[in-house]
Amino acid sequence: LNAFAKARMRHEELFAFLSRVSQGLRADQMDVQALSNIVNAFANAGISDDALFTRMSTVARSLSEDKYSSQAISNIANAYARQGIHDEALLQLLSGAAQKLPSNTFSAQSIATCINAYAKLGMCNAQLVRFLSQAAQSLQPR
Repeated sequence: LNAFAKARMRHEELFAFLSRVSQGLRADQMDVQALSNIVNAFANAGISDDALFTRMSTVARSLSEDKYSSQAISNIANAYARQGIHDEALLQLLSGAAQKLPSNTFSAQSIATCINAYAKLGMCNAQLVRFLSQAAQSLQPR
């Protein structure tokens, strides 16, 4: 799916099929990485699918916060922002999951992506901004 999105190949039938398959999966058949890849691919391909994003939000909220990585958090937030979907409950979950991670797990890219996503959606989460600011300050120069 991501390969098609990265190649800018909008194979509508394939994405529609994969949307139906993804929506049909039970929450226990999915993990955070799969969810992140799915929503990210649809966002990258510019394919709107409200039903899919609604279902993926439900699945995301059913998964334990300790299963989220900084990359998954930033990719999911970015996908929803790119689709213009302001899902308050999902964004709160992602914020909470982010703040439970060690700050050194965040790269400059994941910090920027998170802040940009929340800003695009007009959501100012002061605790998340403080946490990500501290994570940014602790980055080691390369």
